[in-house]
Amino acid sequence: MSSENPPRVTVSELRALDEPLIGIWSRNPNHVTFARVLNKPRATAYYFVEHSDVPRVEVGGRTLIPVPALLRWLGVDLDDGRSAPNSAGDVVDPSVDVRLSLKSA
Repeated sequence: MSSENPPRVTVSELRALDEPLIGIWSRNPNHVTFARVLNKPRATAYYFVEHSDVPRVEVGGRTLIPVPALLRWLGVDLDDGRSAPNSAGDVVDPSVDVRLSLKSA
């Protein structure tokens, strides 16, 4: 089994999804997940969801991420697809790490 992360999901791929919600992580490398959007490992993706202001909903015991809210959280202008806080192009900017607002304990 490979320890490599699946390929990163681009903003265009995220915008083109038919599903309104995505999971945090999946064993299936073809699934679009929050971990793939950020290009982070599973543990980091779950930590971000637990300790930040990442938009999320609980559905049947699962935590899911609403795609439009995630795009806004990432700073993507939903009208034209451009990233507002940076010009990283179609890939989510790695500086999203510093934009996390950690919850106070």
